[in-house]
Amino acid sequence: IKSNWKRDRKYGNKLLNSLNITSALAELHSQLYLSNGRVSLKGEQVQLYTDIVDYISWRIRENFKVSEIAGYFGYNEKYITTFFKKVSGVSLKAYILNEKMDIAKALLNDTNKQISEIGYEIGFSDNHNFSSAFKKITGQSPSDYRNTYAQRKLFHEWLHIHGIIFLQYFYCFFQQIQQKSIIHYTRQILSVISFSLILL
Repeated sequence: IKSNWKRDRKYGNKLLNSLNITSALAELHSQLYLSNGRVSLKGEQVQLYTDIVDYISWRIRENFKVSEIAGYFGYNEKYITTFFKKVSGVSLKAYILNEKMDIAKALLNDTNKQISEIGYEIGFSDNHNFSSAFKKITGQSPSDYRNTYAQRKLFHEWLHIHGIIFLQYFYCFFQQIQQKSIIHYTRQILSVISFSLILL
């Protein structure tokens, strides 16, 4: 394993990288300690796994191949793919694709960028390939996913606004009931006192 690669890397998105590493470490913990001994890794193997995940985060917006990962760490492609699948439970290619699609979903939800631009931003040079890959992972085309999210967002905004209005109305209504109840009970008490005075 190259010892100086971490010192030289630069990340385009530190927050995304941090989330990816956290997710990967949690997944690794699950595989190591909750799998009834199915996976038993040595210290250098644990380091290799986390380094691979870290490397993927570093280059996630590029178009790179599994063979490049293997070459970077000095292993053959078959060993790297078998090792990663054994530890994580998913193939290396599937992991990379899912990570790319997570970025794509965030960009579709939070920006007005064109679909082709988003695909290019995560390493797809062809819009058709990006759309096919996105649909394979999410079950929706990028445009359908964006429209669904937009409709859901509008609904939640509508629900939030009308929910506040409803709560304000309910509060005023409750206050009126309380006031009416106080007046009602006060009248009853005065009536009892008046009747008692007449008897005296």
